[in-house]
Amino acid sequence: MLKKYHNFINYLLCFLYIIVVLMACHHYPYIKPVKKDGKLYGITKRADDFEYWNYYEKALSFADGDFFEEAVICLKEAIRQNPEDNFRKITYGRHLTDYGYSFKGYFPHRELGIIYYFQKKFQKSKDELEKSYRMYPTDKTKLYLNRVRKAWGLAQKIDKIKPEILIKDYPIKNHKQIYTNKFIFTISGHINDNLYVKEIKINGNLYQIDLIDKKINFEHKIKIKQGDNPVIISAKDIFENESIKKININGDFNGPDFSIIPINIKKGIDSCTADLKGFVVDDYGIVEIISNNEKFTIQQTSYLPVEFCVKTKNENPYITFCAIDLCGNKSCEKINILNIPVLPESQKPHIKMLSHNSISNITDKNTDIIEGIVFDNQGIKSIAINNEKISYIQQCKKLNFSRLVGLNPGKNKIKIIANDFFENDDTKTIEIMKFESKLKQLRSSLRVLIEDFYYTIGDVDEISKGLKNYLNDMVKKRKRFIAIDKSGKNGSEFVLIAYIMERRKSTEIHLRMVDVNTAQIILSVNVYDEEFQKSCDEDFQKGNRSKDSINKWLIELSKKIHVKLEDELPVLKAWVTDIKDERFFFINKGKKEKLKKGMKLYIYDFDEIKRKNVDLSQNQIQEIPFAEGKIVEFMPDNISKVELINDEDKFVKTGNYIITR
Repeated sequence: MLKKYHNFINYLLCFLYIIVVLMACHHYPYIKPVKKDGKLYGITKRADDFEYWNYYEKALSFADGDFFEEAVICLKEAIRQNPEDNFRKITYGRHLTDYGYSFKGYFPHRELGIIYYFQKKFQKSKDELEKSYRMYPTDKTKLYLNRVRKAWGLAQKIDKIKPEILIKDYPIKNHKQIYTNKFIFTISGHINDNLYVKEIKINGNLYQIDLIDKKINFEHKIKIKQGDNPVIISAKDIFENESIKKININGDFNGPDFSIIPINIKKGIDSCTADLKGFVVDDYGIVEIISNNEKFTIQQTSYLPVEFCVKTKNENPYITFCAIDLCGNKSCEKINILNIPVLPESQKPHIKMLSHNSISNITDKNTDIIEGIVFDNQGIKSIAINNEKISYIQQCKKLNFSRLVGLNPGKNKIKIIANDFFENDDTKTIEIMKFESKLKQLRSSLRVLIEDFYYTIGDVDEISKGLKNYLNDMVKKRKRFIAIDKSGKNGSEFVLIAYIMERRKSTEIHLRMVDVNTAQIILSVNVYDEEFQKSCDEDFQKGNRSKDSINKWLIELSKKIHVKLEDELPVLKAWVTDIKDERFFFINKGKKEKLKKGMKLYIYDFDEIKRKNVDLSQNQIQEIPFAEGKIVEFMPDNISKVELINDEDKFVKTGNYIITR
């Protein structure tokens, strides 16, 4: 029995040894280079070993010569050895594929999917490209995944089903109306289709779809004006089936107007009572009134008579009355029920401002809300703000008003005039300084050093070296960044590093922006082009590839790059929402607005600007006091944590104004 056991052990060890030997003797395919039109394809620029990066490089070379079968064999072997698509890959030793070796980036699934696409093997192509996109999305992957999904979908049976348009937070009562008091309204939702949604338009403007899919989420910001704002959303699938949805966004930024006066006042030993009598008016309808935190929901109406009894303590005879309209605008007043409004003895109206107590006010907004109260013994006939009369004026001796006004850059004079029935009038003029545009222009630009571009595998065309110069010109023209020369005195805050893979029929560029002080990669973007390159090649074949066509191509590429950089590093305004300690605070913007860790920003204090009497209408913008911070962490609810830098003597306050850089 023991002998049989030993024999079994020996047989098992022999079997395992054979398996190990067979695995070690894996056959590495070797495919000879092929010559076509005097050029050799299937070659590498380094020693032709049997490592995954050698097979990947050979595959790209074969694909450039349209030797797809040979390229497929090489790519499958590369995937067997290293199955992950990525821009940074270890080759030999500690070398990375984006530092000094023969190619930059490693995307075998992507390249295999593209070859299958040209071979019309759409299902295989779709599978490989979707794998690559999940691992490391690039512009080239998106381009070919869109093409293969469309080709695969069109190969299916005829589709007559229209896409379905669904809008988030749609009103329940009326499915064609949305009410808002936001100046920028974000309309969002998604489009569903049984195959693929290929196009979305909002008010006739194409909504960018990076990747066609069966479900596309959309989010679009719309500038809202007072009154009706019609919105038309259309969606098409790959079979040109189209759906259209029409809605209307009602914009209202004016709070309700009201006239509330205490009458029948009765004062007791400890408490007092009074009847509040008057009315509330609003264009879009009043939906709620609040008296000392007690809420009264009412049926929507544009005119609401008010009469109710209130009770307070003698030592605190105040009640807060608020009216809220359908769009959420609120108008409030703190009323002393023991004190009937003492109207001025003069026979003309009297205007009391609630929103702008000082003569000079500062803001960054395009609009502002003007609020106040008008008193008159003879009865108020009309109120006009910048010659625009307020509607729904009822005859009364006291009236609260709330109206939106538009602002231009620089000084804005707002004139309020109140008239009574005997044509007596009172005038109040306030100034509002809007400074955002000038401040952004001078302070938001980042100083960037554009390094020489690195070239990679493939047929490097010397003309692409002009791309750096065109990108420099584009930076100067668009003013989002300041291009710094290597010998620049001011120095750079960031370095832009670009890697170019130029092949026979396409150009792919990967860019990284790196913080000079921390070496942190702030952003990574990539740009792919083959359409314009193709037209240049066709011109060249006809003998027409001129310097002008090449320059046009380089300009288009530099535009694509700059637009992507601007999109990934937006200039935004924000506000300080909370303070943690002397060094850290929080702002009301985050990942949703594409903010990045390490991103810098400026902090401004309106009170300090007023105290130093900086004239924002003149050339004193450089004198505006500010502090500087950088984003260090993202918090829940789209909040960012910011650290104050290089300003130990400065303190940040809640409500301070922020400009991201």
